[in-house]
Amino acid sequence: MKGKLHLDNLIHEWGGYRFGNRRITVFDTTLRDGLQSAQIKRLPQISEKIAFLSACYELGIDAVEIGFPIASVSHRKDVIALAKHAKNNKYPMLLSCLSRTIASDVEAIVDVSQKAGTEVTVNLLVGSSKIRHFVENWTLEEIKKWVENCISIAHTNNLPVEFVTEDTTRSDGETLEFLYSIAINKGVKRIWIADTVGEATPAASKNITTFFKKKIIGRKKIGLDWHGHDDKGLGVASALAALEAGADRIQATALGIGERAGNTAMEQIIINLQLAHAGHYNLKKLSHYSRLASEMFGIPIRDNYPGIGALVHATAAGMHAAAITKARKLQRKDLEGVIYSPFHPEMFGRDTEILIGPMSGSANVEWNLEKLGFKKNKTIIEKILTLAKSENRFISIEEIKERFKK
Repeated sequence: MKGKLHLDNLIHEWGGYRFGNRRITVFDTTLRDGLQSAQIKRLPQISEKIAFLSACYELGIDAVEIGFPIASVSHRKDVIALAKHAKNNKYPMLLSCLSRTIASDVEAIVDVSQKAGTEVTVNLLVGSSKIRHFVENWTLEEIKKWVENCISIAHTNNLPVEFVTEDTTRSDGETLEFLYSIAINKGVKRIWIADTVGEATPAASKNITTFFKKKIIGRKKIGLDWHGHDDKGLGVASALAALEAGADRIQATALGIGERAGNTAMEQIIINLQLAHAGHYNLKKLSHYSRLASEMFGIPIRDNYPGIGALVHATAAGMHAAAITKARKLQRKDLEGVIYSPFHPEMFGRDTEILIGPMSGSANVEWNLEKLGFKKNKTIIEKILTLAKSENRFISIEEIKERFKK
């Protein structure tokens, strides 16, 4: 192949995500779901929560669940402060809070909204699976009264409601139709499917979302969310399958922080939306968003975390380095970053990194010598490679600078 071929002509795709012309959005639940996680090492201060909310705005996140106000007096104060901050800074994000189907829960959100002076959506939650109904000794008629009453309280106070059944993916269709029809008949314009225990596979996710679109929503103008967990390691895949089947908003948390194995990971959802040309997010702000969550909860970011990990844009393989180097010699920076990656590091404000280790070749060393401004020197290259292979370790650029000065 000769001439300057466009990147699209050099990479064949066997099938990617297709979401049509629907506006796909994301909903961050870190400030509520994250706080419920047993894996967190510390509880965040309000200043950290506010910084994280600002990072959500900078990243381009569309909606944020800012807490569960009924949980405690101190937590409600934080929720009010977050709502005030969003209002004062004119963040365009939708703000919401979780509520059980208990009047006092809804009233706590009304209190937040009134004290903050801004609209806060009520995320009204009730269990829908038979296992939950059996354990709680609930009847559908009881639940109907609770749902109608809570929606009435919210609407009386001019607050919108989004309705969600907990454990949706382990509930039967007849029960789901009954429960969601109550909320829709009361004027709710957005509903959620909750994969509360990470039960769903991508196939199940597609099936239940299709059921919702056909049997529950039909021709009505109702928004549909997917809220997932990662107990089977399928959180992201199941969420994307739900989008393909007709959901229009995905709920996720930073770094997937959440109960048990965690929630759907926001970073991975956003990356996939961008690659599918369905996102409107600033990926250069993604690392900042994730780092704040990491610090806020005391959970480290693993080095190979997709998109944002410290070493995720790095390679130590000699074959990989040789190909990347050849792309650079062709003056094809567009190829340099993707010849061994599904996305260019520049999307994240990063550069390709080439390490020198036991599996490296001369191209790895040449790349780093060029980075240091050293002239190509066969003797130095051999010495560095010998050192890396004989001592079975990585050789840092600082060590090269110190031991092999010009």
